[in-house]
Amino acid sequence: MSLAMGLAGVALVRQRIVVKKGAQSKALDLSVFKAPGYPMFLLFVFTQFFGYATPLFFIPSYCTSVGITASGASGVIAVTTGLQIVGRVASGIMADSIGPINVLIIFTFFMGLMCIVIWYFAVTLGVMMVFAVFYGLFAGGMPFSIPLVPPVADCRRS
Repeated sequence: MSLAMGLAGVALVRQRIVVKKGAQSKALDLSVFKAPGYPMFLLFVFTQFFGYATPLFFIPSYCTSVGITASGASGVIAVTTGLQIVGRVASGIMADSIGPINVLIIFTFFMGLMCIVIWYFAVTLGVMMVFAVFYGLFAGGMPFSIPLVPPVADCRRS
């Protein structure tokens, strides 16, 4: 089923930018690093991945280490990933009004804050579920999710 949907999506994709005939592109175009702020953005995205991925990988082992059952730990992960859907939609809507980089900064800040303020003190399933709710909401706006990658990475945006 997903293969059929993927093939249908590929068949329906249309090129948005008209390429001039005979135009050539470089395999590695280093001129993008001359765009103001782009190297800083790359550094931000590189380091931000650790704040995004680390909790998702370590929540189950942390839960079992503090005495939460394996099914409870999988519930925490399920809530986290489920609420990322809400975070993705919310970040996309917010990005239209206040800008994608601003939303990215806000969501990253609060995602890290949730790790420091809630996860650090969580030893029960209830507190971990509270962490899962807030972390999931804010993790939905990360560049590794769908809504903010193209507008933030587009250097031509004015």
